[in-house]
Amino acid sequence: MSILVTGASGFLGSAIVTKLLEEGLFVTGLLRSDNSKILNLKNQYPNFKTFYADITSLDQLENVFKSLPPITALFHTAGKVGPWGSPSDYFTNNVVGTNNLLTIAKKYKIDHFIFTSSPSAIYGKDSLMGVDETIPYPQEFISSYASTKHLAEKLVIAANGQHIKTVALRPHLILGPGDTHLIPTLLLSHKKGRLKIVGDGENLVDVIHINNVVSAHLMALSKLRQKEKIDGQVFFLGQGPVKLWPFINQIFVNMGKEPVTKKISAKIAYQVGHLCEKIYTLKKDFKNTPPMTRFIAKQLSTHHYFSHKKSLEYLGDYNTYSLEDILSSYK
Repeated sequence: MSILVTGASGFLGSAIVTKLLEEGLFVTGLLRSDNSKILNLKNQYPNFKTFYADITSLDQLENVFKSLPPITALFHTAGKVGPWGSPSDYFTNNVVGTNNLLTIAKKYKIDHFIFTSSPSAIYGKDSLMGVDETIPYPQEFISSYASTKHLAEKLVIAANGQHIKTVALRPHLILGPGDTHLIPTLLLSHKKGRLKIVGDGENLVDVIHINNVVSAHLMALSKLRQKEKIDGQVFFLGQGPVKLWPFINQIFVNMGKEPVTKKISAKIAYQVGHLCEKIYTLKKDFKNTPPMTRFIAKQLSTHHYFSHKKSLEYLGDYNTYSLEDILSSYK
């Protein structure tokens, strides 16, 4: 079996690549540039090849796939993340890029397409407490990331059919070894004295260990290959919920940092975020992240945790790493 992973140099993508290689599979990583981890994997595993392409360019993808042996399955983890950026960049990377890959997958008869979606795809601005996969998409989004992930997810599910089986996985707040995004971003803000507890600090959220996310992705592929009825569906992935701010502070303490104690009301944070977005948009500054956005304010102050019943029932028990394993990885 030959597998292709997009975003192969990213936090999740590289972890999926590593696990597949450890299982002796032939893996192709699609990426824009190398990093030290990818270079080490290339040196260690002769069954790992890399190709460079921008998924927003159908021509570049065509050139890559023409030179590849038949691909059995595709894990699509690439995309533009983060709370701020050009709306057109989000759309091009997350929607156009996903559509291009689906076009390629159909043309080159790739059997299985596993898409890394996000709970942000169904997050408007209100608390979500224990909701399951039947929850509809919101009428309004307050971030380009969330709106484009929802559009991409819809494309993936709509593409499911006789010759290609697709599934969308929604992991929430991926943490653990190799984290280059969430905790480092919060830590940088903390060092600058900008990080504050938003709201009352009692909001509950889902988190999930990186290795559990990898396991869920591989379980999804296994179920698709066994022709079990998971295709055309979405699944929340998570463990918890936990109280967000005590959990973040425990990570900071484990890293030898001071916990966050200053607070700002959720209402004021949202208003500040709205103002910052207007200022940065007027300046056409989409490269630098504002100190606050509406999406960040809501994510840091509202409840957002989900039912995992469906994913555990259909995929299997992917949560073999505990919450304590998450905490202990930040030391």
